[in-house]
Parts: sequence; C-alpha cells; structure tokens
Amino acid sequence: MDVAFVHVEKKLGVQKAVERAMDLAHVENVKLGNSVFVKVNLSSDRKVPSQNTSPWVLEGVLKKLADLGYSDIRVGDSDTTSSNVEKASSLWGFKKICENHKAKFVDLTRDRTIKTNIGGEILKEISLPETLMTVDSMMSVPVIKTHQITRITCSLKNQWGCLPTFRHQYHLVVDKAIVEINKFLRPKFAVADGTVCMEGSGPRTGKPRICDAILASQDLVALDAAASRFIGLNPEEVPHIKLAESEHLGSMNFRVVGSDFFSVKLEPPKENIVGAIEFSARKSMASKLIFNTSLLHIFTWGARVYNRYWWYLFRGRRYSREVLQNSWYKEEFQGSDYDKWH
Repeated sequence: MDVAFVHVEKKLGVQKAVERAMDLAHVENVKLGNSVFVKVNLSSDRKVPSQNTSPWVLEGVLKKLADLGYSDIRVGDSDTTSSNVEKASSLWGFKKICENHKAKFVDLTRDRTIKTNIGGEILKEISLPETLMTVDSMMSVPVIKTHQITRITCSLKNQWGCLPTFRHQYHLVVDKAIVEINKFLRPKFAVADGTVCMEGSGPRTGKPRICDAILASQDLVALDAAASRFIGLNPEEVPHIKLAESEHLGSMNFRVVGSDFFSVKLEPPKENIVGAIEFSARKSMASKLIFNTSLLHIFTWGARVYNRYWWYLFRGRRYSREVLQNSWYKEEFQGSDYDKWH
C-alpha cells in the first residue's frame, strides 16, 4: 500500500503539505460517506509542541475535506487521567479552527455513550460515544510520538482515545485492545503529523523534536510501519502493528510516494516515573485493591500533579520555549494563549 511522505518546508507551509500528502494518498477515492469524524490527539492541556496534533495539520485536513465537498465534519478526542480535552481544545485553538471551517468539535468524554458489543476478546461489551456510532466514517489524525508502553503512538494507537472512560484498565493488554477497537471502528484514512514529533518518555513527558514531515495513507498499518521507520524503530518490534496486520487491518509492506524518505532516529521510548509506578502496581498482589477501589483516585491525582505541574514546570515549559522561540512553527502557537502560558 502507498504511504505518502511529504517533507515540510516553510515555503510550502504545513497546510499545503497536508493537502499534497492527502492527494498523493488518493483521499478523493475513499468513500467517507456524508459524515466524517476526525480523531485528533489532544492528550495534553499544556501547550508543548508534540503533545497534541498540530493546529496547522488539523486546519489542512479540514480545508481538504471541505474542498472535497464534505460538510458534516466532526473533530474530537477524550480526556486522559491527567488532562482535560475541553481545556486543551481551547488552549490549542482547535475549537476556533473548527468554527472557521464549519466543523463541530466533540468532547468524547462528555458525549452520550451507547453500550455496544464489539466482538473482541479484551473489549467485549463497552460503552462508546454516540458520535462514533452515528457517523459514516472516521479519519485518524495523530501526532507521531514514541510511547513508553506501545513504543510508538500513531494512526492505530490514536483510536485508543475513542474509549472515553477507564481505558487505563487495559494497559497490560493494550496491544490487543488497540487492534480490537480499530477492527470495530475501521478508520478509512489517516494523516500523521510529523512536523514536531515527541521522543523519549512519550506520550506526555517526552521531548519535542522538529522532524518536518507529513504522512498519509488509506492503510493505517502501512502508515504506522512507515512512521516507525521514520523515527528509527523497527515495526516488526511493535506488537500492535504486527497484530493489526495479522488481523487483516492492513499490510506492513508499504511503498513511499512523494518526497524522498528519510529517518530522524528519535531518542527511543523510555518509561517515566508515572508509568513505572503504575506497571509495578498493576503487576502486584495489591492490583485489585488499588485499581478497583477509590484508591485509584490517589494514583490519578498523582499522575495529574506530575504531568501538569512538576514535569511541565521543570522540563515541559523549557521544551516548549525551545520550539516556540527558535523555529517557524512558533507562528501556529502565537497569540493570547501563548502569552498566557509563557
């Protein structure tokens, strides 16, 4: 399967790079139906480039969909244990972008849910947001990051955020769960944001790395295999990508079209203190006591404090300034929110 790869340069601009990548991946041939849900990554309510999908990438996707005649477009994500999507969507300008392009932003955490049997071994009868059950199709628009649990988070892992509550309970079987949710939702197209990626302790506490690329494909498995190569990982060593191929969600064999392919070789994924504590607790005899009782609130509170305050104060804010003050990508983050947080 073809994977479009476009090298982003300032003279081209991010939106044009997104349009070119979508054209190269023949989005016009994909039958998306009348209504499309664009699943972005909004896993942080801090403004550190690489934590969330780039606003410019989202804008490029919405412009292209509008050009193709789609009028019922919805955009969204759900909360994590340490971030609030409602706050993140305002801080990162997603709500304003959606308004400008006549799309609707949906907070999946607060959307009405429908109990659904998705036929999985791990995910059986689960509650899914009504929006996901009523749209004609989905697109995955993630930012490329290393991930301390799954090694990479890209177009397949992005659907993890479609589970609005308690998805952390599946962390020990996350690779299987990722495949099962994708097998049910079946996104038809993906655009991966590789403008500013995250390396090291992703998906929340890694370091931004300017990588200047956009990837797109109709095959999410192929795209994630290419994205793995792009950041210096072997897709054969990423369990959820291999499992997705074995479940016939796509092929790891891909052909790059567009710009000359290059690898940025990001700092490999590594565990942060929050992940280390959680996995030790989940494997302990006290697991049920901790994660199935009110004690869980103490752990989620600790994760919020570490991610939103401690890490941000001592590392994240510095990482943000390095990108926002020293690269042309600062232009997409400037304005009142930039001034407020810096």
